[in-house]
Amino acid sequence: MRGEARRQPWILPGLRRGKFSSYQKERGRSTKILSTLHLAAELFERAVMPEHAGWIALVALTAGEGFGFNRAFLLRRTDGNLEGWLGIGPRSGEEAARLWQQLQTLEVKPLATLSTFQPEVVTQEQARLAETLQALNTPLHEGCGRWRRAFVARRDFLDPCVKRWLQALQSPFLVVLPMVRQGTFWGVVLADNFVTKAPISAPLLEGAQALCHNLQAALERTELWARFQAEQEARRRAEQAVVLVETARALAHDIKNPLTAAAGLLHHLLQRKPGTVEEWEAWGRKVAEGLSRVEQRVNQLVQELASRGQGMEVSRTDAVALVQRLVASWQPLAESRNIALHFLPPDKPVYVWADPAYLDRCVENLLSNAMKAVGLGGEVRVQLQEEGRWVRLSVADNGQPLPQPLRADPFSGGLGQPGGSGEGLVSVRRLMEAMGGKVEYDEDEPGWVRFSLVLRRCV
Repeated sequence: MRGEARRQPWILPGLRRGKFSSYQKERGRSTKILSTLHLAAELFERAVMPEHAGWIALVALTAGEGFGFNRAFLLRRTDGNLEGWLGIGPRSGEEAARLWQQLQTLEVKPLATLSTFQPEVVTQEQARLAETLQALNTPLHEGCGRWRRAFVARRDFLDPCVKRWLQALQSPFLVVLPMVRQGTFWGVVLADNFVTKAPISAPLLEGAQALCHNLQAALERTELWARFQAEQEARRRAEQAVVLVETARALAHDIKNPLTAAAGLLHHLLQRKPGTVEEWEAWGRKVAEGLSRVEQRVNQLVQELASRGQGMEVSRTDAVALVQRLVASWQPLAESRNIALHFLPPDKPVYVWADPAYLDRCVENLLSNAMKAVGLGGEVRVQLQEEGRWVRLSVADNGQPLPQPLRADPFSGGLGQPGGSGEGLVSVRRLMEAMGGKVEYDEDEPGWVRFSLVLRRCV
């Protein structure tokens, strides 16, 4: 070896002088693509909703620290059509400049935001790009959907689906990434550089195709899980309907007996017509007792209908905001009784599946019991903790412990905390079960009684 080659033996053949900087750039792009694929694969494993999986792919394709496309769209096959489902990116060059400037000023790294799924962001993007997503809807013409590999299409492309997309997006060229699993065409991801006009290299195209393969597997898994959850929910509702019918029948029978007795007493009273005030009062008390029993049965029926009825609808509920509101409403009473009421909210939002009105009732019931238990000068602590697929909302107090006979089952309907009624805890248990959760009791910490609402976590 002589001369330059001897002085710089580490330079590969064909990469002398100016060509070496080009080699470095290509190597840097390949490294970035591999890093993005690795990160996306990890995130796909944690996705539990199809929207989350789709959003991960679109952000990976458009993030500057990812694949760097200007925008991307996900279309899914529905019967004989391809429908625009998710999208991300600007709608014009002016909007692109504004959005990218904001990201740069705020030093936002889009890939870093994917560790926590934010459905509201996806919904906002769907609404913002609704017109574009609608324009991408197309029937599966003959030849469309037969693609098996990613390709770059230009405006002279003959496929009718691709021609429609090029026209709708006003793209100089369009990257088409078909998603095929086990020979079945599921949908397609579209990406372009309509602002920067940056060319599409072979490694970039291959990396994007690999990303969509991983996305397809994630979508199948999350959709299977969603179907399983829907089936579980349908089964739970069917079970609730059976319980509702059984409860209604039993309580109708229970109501009939005291109502019949009260009607009999009234009939007898009208026939006998007592002659003294004392006799009227005695019979009146008997009638009142009978009607009181009827009222108790009716209240019980209403409670059963509310807690176990088929109509209960659970939704994504902000547990932190709900607890903060309730604790704030009880704070003045706590201060007047010299009770230290504490709630240290988590440093991030916590969402659960619940009916907000029923969850309000459950938390208020536990707060009321705890305040009664401590009396004057005690302490009540409220906490929210994530435990895998569950969230534990606990209310603990350092008041009097439960009576020994009730510690085995505080939800039996007997007397609960001193000054409180076990009927409230029965209601809490029924409402929690109807929402797919449960309520627990423990005295693990010496001197403290703790009741916990355990709810399904919503990602």
